[in-house]
Amino acid sequence: MADESRGEKSAATKMSRKAKVKWTDKMNVDVLECKRKAQELTSSDRAPVNENGRKKGYIEVMKDLWNANRYEHLGLKAQNLRDQASRLEKNQERSIDISSSNSTTTEIQESIIESGTQLAPNTNNFYNKDLSNIDKQASESDESEHANSQQPTRNDLHISSAIDNNSEIPREVQYSGQTKQNEQDNGSEPGCLPEHNIVNNPSMITWNTRNDGSAIVTPTSVVTDAYNEIVKWKKNVFLVPYGKIGREFIDQVTSHINDWNAGSENHHLKTSDSPERSKVFAKLVLEGQINSALRFLGETSTGGVLDLTDDVMDQLKAKHPDPQPAKLGSLLFGPIDDEVPESVYSEINGEMVRQAALRTKGSGGPCGVDANGFRRILACKSFKQSATKLCDAMTKSLCTKYFDPETIEPLVASRLIPLDKGEGAPRPIGAGEVVRRIIGKCVMNVAKGDVVDASSSLQLCAGQNSGSEAAIHGMRTIFEADDTDAVILIDASNAFNVLNRATALHNIRVLCPIIAIYAINTYRNSARLFITGGKEIISAEGTTQGDPLAMATYALSMQPLITSSQAASSTKQCWFADDACGAGSILEIKKWWDNINTLGPSFGYFPNAKKCWIISKADKEASAREVFSGTAVNVTVQGQKHLGAFIGSRDYLEEYVNEKACNAAYTFGLKHRYTYFLRTLSDIQDLLEPLENAISNVLIPAITDHRCSPLERDVLALPVRLGGLSMTNPCLEADIELSSSVKATAPLVQQIVVQSHQLPDDSVVKSLQQAVKSERAEVLKERADGIRDEAPRNIHRALALAAEKGSSVWLTVLPLREMGYNLNKGEFRDAIKLRYDWPINDIPTTCMCGDKFTVNHAMICKRGGFISQRHNELRDLEADLLDMVCNDVKIEPVLQDITGERLGRGSNTAPDARLDIHARGFWEPQRAAFFDVRVCHPNAGSYRDLELHQIYRNHEN
Repeated sequence: MADESRGEKSAATKMSRKAKVKWTDKMNVDVLECKRKAQELTSSDRAPVNENGRKKGYIEVMKDLWNANRYEHLGLKAQNLRDQASRLEKNQERSIDISSSNSTTTEIQESIIESGTQLAPNTNNFYNKDLSNIDKQASESDESEHANSQQPTRNDLHISSAIDNNSEIPREVQYSGQTKQNEQDNGSEPGCLPEHNIVNNPSMITWNTRNDGSAIVTPTSVVTDAYNEIVKWKKNVFLVPYGKIGREFIDQVTSHINDWNAGSENHHLKTSDSPERSKVFAKLVLEGQINSALRFLGETSTGGVLDLTDDVMDQLKAKHPDPQPAKLGSLLFGPIDDEVPESVYSEINGEMVRQAALRTKGSGGPCGVDANGFRRILACKSFKQSATKLCDAMTKSLCTKYFDPETIEPLVASRLIPLDKGEGAPRPIGAGEVVRRIIGKCVMNVAKGDVVDASSSLQLCAGQNSGSEAAIHGMRTIFEADDTDAVILIDASNAFNVLNRATALHNIRVLCPIIAIYAINTYRNSARLFITGGKEIISAEGTTQGDPLAMATYALSMQPLITSSQAASSTKQCWFADDACGAGSILEIKKWWDNINTLGPSFGYFPNAKKCWIISKADKEASAREVFSGTAVNVTVQGQKHLGAFIGSRDYLEEYVNEKACNAAYTFGLKHRYTYFLRTLSDIQDLLEPLENAISNVLIPAITDHRCSPLERDVLALPVRLGGLSMTNPCLEADIELSSSVKATAPLVQQIVVQSHQLPDDSVVKSLQQAVKSERAEVLKERADGIRDEAPRNIHRALALAAEKGSSVWLTVLPLREMGYNLNKGEFRDAIKLRYDWPINDIPTTCMCGDKFTVNHAMICKRGGFISQRHNELRDLEADLLDMVCNDVKIEPVLQDITGERLGRGSNTAPDARLDIHARGFWEPQRAAFFDVRVCHPNAGSYRDLELHQIYRNHEN
């Protein structure tokens, strides 16, 4: 019997997922009646409760009533019943609007509410029409409005319409009430999300115990008031201390998270004049914050934080609009499975959390703790397992079950910084909580493959390998084809902040169920944005900046729009987030443009025609201007930038690259900026000569205090592992980088050209990438060998020494002051000159031994002291490292006297002989080991004719 029931259940499940259930008139009547009765029961004083004593939601009660009507064998889920009832009610309203005047509509609607089922049979006939007709009627009846237009405030997708329509309630009161509102009417509109358990906020919170055993109890209001206060303070956060105190603090926080798993008057920011830019830059570099340092150095004079005037606040609020409802025409209908097994996320463990923390950088969110602080908490071994438990259980829970959004409100909150982008216009920059970013990285580690597969090859911002480069190569190939008249580049207004969350979250449940629960938990409710200066606004639409799932969420949310646009026109398209590009004939491009403008707003995608460009071929310019005359789209034959590269004529390419090359000399530290140009633009070697001149004549002399010859410039362009400084010559790298990019992205480019949604085979892509990597390594090796053959004897020996294993590590580590890795400019310049045997200025003329003082003499003079210093520093360092793992570590221990033993050649047989280091337990427990440190100068006259391996062998024997 058990097997039979299990088989019946499995069959029912398959039926609900694969076979479409045909709704009869009787079933439609019953589902509406079940919903009506369920709402009455849950709103009464005797509401049904489950076995745990918790009040049931109306959807749960509706499912019980449905099963009581003997429909359980159909295997329909509660969400299916909710959605069907919602469609029927919508269709009833449309039928009434078409057949009745406004005065009689109210009476009929009241009659429907009283009877509950009178119009159900007629409604079923309406619903059984083709889905495309329903979508068309939905788009016609639901007026497409811009997300910035005034809509009723709505912070949850499940709120009651009574609150929505109450314009008398202040916004703050509505926000507080809506998040506590039970989901009694969540089936009244399409795109509704699953239920979550409502949490009753306790009035008191227990925080640990005192020494006498009594509990430390704090009112919840005190904690809330403290949080609302400190999010507006100037950053002044101390790192969690090591030892017992730190572990106890983390254990206590972990305990509270485990409990959770189970069940402008305030202007505190001090304003001051900006300090000297060089000091700020140096400070950030010495702290290891390279990206922040380069970003600070690259800021223009118009940058900075805007004052919070009324005009700035109005602009910020306009960029964060009120939530929009999901419209039937924008929703995907397919199997929805919210039961994600916990085993899917079993690989999320303490080590993954630790690695994610190490990779996370940037400033902190409202709590003030930045990435360095959480790296200390989560990656420091001093806290043992206490630290990793902080995120492990929390991440798995957020991915596998729905939570009351009020319980994670601080987690999804962000700081909002209004930067000045010129002429007083704000550029809102968000900084979310670091712990959310760490959790998001762990989720994406598990779900990246599913997200990439669901995003296809036409939306390339989901993590596809070299996605932006493939988009550039693909669209350029399509544009250069003979049957292509033009290409259009679409720019959307405020794209990431106006994405329709309701639609996006519903469609993600269909397209990529593995991340659906996590996305709903973090985006179903409005997020608080704390603005520098003590004010606060609400983010109800779009994705959160800095969230690792933000780009994936956006990529998935655009899939229905991409598919519908492909069906409406033969235009070949490719997207990277909100940057859409389409190419084809002029008329087909116009169809594609019209389709996006028609359907886009229901997804939260609003093309800004004034910033959109059509790049046409010369003989098609007149046609393009005529066809698009009724729009504000710009038309040109010169070209425009596309994803950091360009599409268009050679003249525009020269203008674009010359501008970038002149600017790059000041931001050379961001080498990837011009490397991206090399990988995406062809035939630009001659255009990069100004950049190379700036590197050779300005940057290198400023860093090394040495003007290089052409041969020395080629040496410095080599990778560090081959003896160079990785100061690449962009003119030499252009062809290699472009060829590497074209070969590595060829499979994905081919899919874009043929407009296939299928991604290329991973094995093919990886084999091409490996081949490109090997080919590049071979080219660099041949270049290094050629330079050695042409170089004079001293440069040849210097290159050989610099290419030895471990000799260049000091050039590739961050100059962290905390670890003692920082060098002042004199020390760095001297080290570079020693590396390449360049002359060093400002040295003594005569050694204390009486001979002429040179670098080579200083390294071999026994009276000068450099030999002993070099030897003793290495000896002491090795001894310190041995002391960490061995016992009885000694420096220069006395060896036992010789009493007739025969020792090998080269042994020290003198009385009172010593070695450099003694350590016990290195090879075997309690066994003594002796180490001797040897230091030599390979450029000494006695070694000049020897190869390096011969010098090593001489010192080992």
